[in-house]
Amino acid sequence: ALTVVVAVIYSFANNWWALIPALVLSGACNRLVLPYVDAVFINHSKPRQRSMVMSMSRVLWAIPGIFTSITAASVVTYFGGLNDIGIRPLYFIQLAMSIVVAASVVLWLPSSLETSTRNSAKDVVKGEGFVSDFRDVFKGERWLTRWIIIMIIRELDMRLSMPFTPLWMVYVKQTDAYTLGILGTASTLVQIMLQIPAGRLADRVGRKRAFYVFRPFAYLGTLLMILAPGPEYLILVGFL
Repeated sequence: ALTVVVAVIYSFANNWWALIPALVLSGACNRLVLPYVDAVFINHSKPRQRSMVMSMSRVLWAIPGIFTSITAASVVTYFGGLNDIGIRPLYFIQLAMSIVVAASVVLWLPSSLETSTRNSAKDVVKGEGFVSDFRDVFKGERWLTRWIIIMIIRELDMRLSMPFTPLWMVYVKQTDAYTLGILGTASTLVQIMLQIPAGRLADRVGRKRAFYVFRPFAYLGTLLMILAPGPEYLILVGFL
């Protein structure tokens, strides 16, 4: 339901400050829903197969992205280019699709799913409060605490530049809508081709070693985006 509200705000906003609630709600939607979706996959997979199962789910989600990036570029170009008039139709499309998704969840999916979860951390006790729940989860889970700290630093690293990346590509590198669309398609294709092999590799050699192998590509992509002499080179950023 919140994604529908976000699409409505983007579709009808007439100034920048009206988009602030949509940005807040959009972040909340993604952060609230994705952990539950991932939990379903984790609960129904064996420990030695979890990386591969998660990778397979990402592949299935990414398949529509092969077409959506180029389609979005065509829509933007048709309606006037990279400006508010050209981009706004995308949010009307998003609004319609969000309504379809919300209706599908209500009508087609059961209200609850039974899962056979085996918790690695201590179960939280009802009625002890929010802070107590967190204390119970992290009690004795030293590696979990360290990993969360690393992920917080990683998120700060990514979020510092992410809001300005499209602006950089358009205004500094003179990228057009089709180049942005091709960049998105390239990123999606690489994700589809490498997700499952990467998941199998992580299951075989360990998640930490797989992290060491793949993380440098993100830094190479950032470096290339800064040094690229023209917009056509930014397509390589999508692959990285």
